[in-house]
Amino acid sequence: MKMIKWIVLFTLLCLSYCSLGSNKVNSYQGTFSGNWKWERNSDKGEFTISFSQKGDTVIGNYCAIAQAGERIDCFDKGEYSFRFLISGSNSTQIEFKFKTAYSNTYGKAKITLENNKLLWEIIEKPKGEFYAPLKAVLLKE
Repeated sequence: MKMIKWIVLFTLLCLSYCSLGSNKVNSYQGTFSGNWKWERNSDKGEFTISFSQKGDTVIGNYCAIAQAGERIDCFDKGEYSFRFLISGSNSTQIEFKFKTAYSNTYGKAKITLENNKLLWEIIEKPKGEFYAPLKAVLLKE
């Protein structure tokens, strides 16, 4: 029985990885790598995004804490919310599919690098519950 659980878990992780990799953009400028923090973080909630870039591939996580810590929408270490590919050298805006850890559903977001700030916007809400803000301005840590 334990073996079946591990096989199911491994299969789900593999499927999630494959579906998150379907985002491609034709041009790119700047770097998303590193940790970004919402400029409106407070004791009632916070929102952070971490990006790791290797070549043309960017993987990352967002972590949203809402309702004074009552709702936490963050993946455990080693898991990620999104993955997308980049290439070229002109665009500072990328649209990609993301996964919410709270309800394991997918939405679509747009990020824009502008004046040393990262602009986050959800353009398609996940079908389930999620706690990432619809729009946010983040600063690099």
